[in-house]
Amino acid sequence: MSGREAVQNGCGSQRRSPERRSVSRGTLAFSTGRAERGVDTLGSLALLGINLQVQFAMSGDLYPRLLGDAWWALAEPVRCAHGVGTEKHGCFRVAHGTGWLARLLVRWSGLPRAASAAETRLRIVAEEAGQRWERHFERDELTTMQWAEGNHLVERFGAWELCFELRVEDATLCYVQRGARLCLGKFRLPLPRACAPLVSARESCDGSSRVKVAVTVTLPLAGLLLAYDGHLDVGGRSK
Repeated sequence: MSGREAVQNGCGSQRRSPERRSVSRGTLAFSTGRAERGVDTLGSLALLGINLQVQFAMSGDLYPRLLGDAWWALAEPVRCAHGVGTEKHGCFRVAHGTGWLARLLVRWSGLPRAASAAETRLRIVAEEAGQRWERHFERDELTTMQWAEGNHLVERFGAWELCFELRVEDATLCYVQRGARLCLGKFRLPLPRACAPLVSARESCDGSSRVKVAVTVTLPLAGLLLAYDGHLDVGGRSK
């Protein structure tokens, strides 16, 4: 067969055999499927990133969401004190009740030791469910979890969950307790006021970059359990 005949009969053409075409189609199908899976994976990661950003933003804006427009009626240093991620420093007095039951409960609960001027640090960490408040009085730590339930703030310490209404009075943030629950495993037992711990707390402006904090915790039978008050240096501007 001449070279010209060979070209006319396809011997020297670019035509591929059925087996090669089959392999090519299989390779194309595999590549397409891999690309589709890649797009699905990227889409899932993008959605996950968006969800995490939304959850972080919601936990970081816990107090502004609960207070609404009243948030802007707070003194700016008080708003700064609620900044997430930055550590604030200050000095606090820590006191306990003097009765035998109060002293016993303080030791049993692992509350901070009494001090006339404890070096204090506060760090607020955003979490999916809300915020973690890490307080350090010298070497003692007092950590609580906070989150929103409806229009109320809930704070958990140990087996206790306390429910607060947030109020703004004369640029001061006031925590008004509205309920208490005792946590027993997965169960939440609401307690009447006569049987529950009572927390009173206020945050007010103490100069252009300081906040004055006052907290008291009392129990029906024990009286005063814990009280701490002092100032935090907050600096910076609020959001």
